[in-house]
Amino acid sequence: MSLLQRFFELKRHRTSVGREVIAGLTTFTTMSYIVVVNPAILRSAGVPVGPSFVATVLAAVFGCVLMGLYARRPFAIAPYMGENAFIAFTLDRAGRLRSCRRWSEGAELVRLKARSRIAQCVCATLSYVPNHSNRHDSGHAS
Repeated sequence: MSLLQRFFELKRHRTSVGREVIAGLTTFTTMSYIVVVNPAILRSAGVPVGPSFVATVLAAVFGCVLMGLYARRPFAIAPYMGENAFIAFTLDRAGRLRSCRRWSEGAELVRLKARSRIAQCVCATLSYVPNHSNRHDSGHAS
């Protein structure tokens, strides 16, 4: 039995090294678009394409290796485009991130916007909760 078969318990999962290699190549092909699209999204927020490309690739490699070796799960992890689109098209709509001179200013702007978004979501959710203040509670005296 090979080291890969023992480490990933392939026999117990009723699979083989060959099948997992094909699955990995399929997954890579399926999600490789992220290394092109992600830098294009971030470019609209003023992030240079080269560094965002490298960061996207490194984050995907780190996530996939961590899931494979630490968690022993065949899950592919890559940067989430929704967050990047949120930063590029919502936070930076008026060029606010580009005007930040220090990293801490940009981080504070992101934190404040995230708190605002969370508050909006909570308020929207609460608007769907029925008002229970008029219900009679049998555990208390009237």
